Amino acid sequence: MIRQDAVRRLYEIAWPMGVVAALVPSTNPTSTAFFKCLIAVKARNAIVVAPHPAAARCTFDSVETMRLAAEAAGAPKD
Repeated sequence: MIRQDAVRRLYEIAWPMGVVAALVPSTNPTSTAFFKCLIAVKARNAIVVAPHPAAARCTFDSVETMRLAAEAAGAPKD
């Protein structure tokens, strides 16, 4: 459930639509990776991150941090 309004009895529920393909540039790789991972998690979608070769290591570290945090919060492994 994303949002609820008890007064109006309105509930918004995220429904997964598929896989998010995340292209990550070399200009801001960490913030882009975090943002796109958050979008996918909020919509309950899977995500495939494709970093620019020059930013592959820092993008991997960012995505790994998000993965560990999601698993610690109860998300399925990997």
